[in-house]
Amino acid sequence: MRKAGVPEPPPLRSAQYPLGVPGLAEHHQKRVDSANSLYRLAIEIVVFCYIHGIVISIENPANSWLWAALVALALEHSELAAKALNQLQRVLFHACCHGSTRRKSTAWLSTPGVFEGLSATCQNDHPHEPWGVRWQSGAWVFDTSVEAQYPHLLAQ
Repeated sequence: MRKAGVPEPPPLRSAQYPLGVPGLAEHHQKRVDSANSLYRLAIEIVVFCYIHGIVISIENPANSWLWAALVALALEHSELAAKALNQLQRVLFHACCHGSTRRKSTAWLSTPGVFEGLSATCQNDHPHEPWGVRWQSGAWVFDTSVEAQYPHLLAQ
């Protein structure tokens, strides 16, 4: 893909630096800072919901650095935030089991028992669209961005 001119962005996070690797270019640092602001808000919401007995739901790709960032931010926030985050149930599923056309591993962190019925591992008993990238309207479009939308079956 590099030969075709497809950009290969640098890693923005790592296991050692879940809140952002040091030395990022300014535009990458702004993206990380913006995401971290949303993640901090998510921790505030998790704590609020935990205190008030409100159902909590956080979804993202299973291999996302979001999960490590939330742990780091909860520990930074308070013992209560760490406890609230730790009591949530992690449900894993392949999106194709719920109507997606690709085998995307997804995680849902939520109040225990709420989404465990979504847990599903693809048995490869149906076709999958390939992952790729294409040039469209003057910009590269990655299939991962298309998969950010919930398929109809999952949204029901």
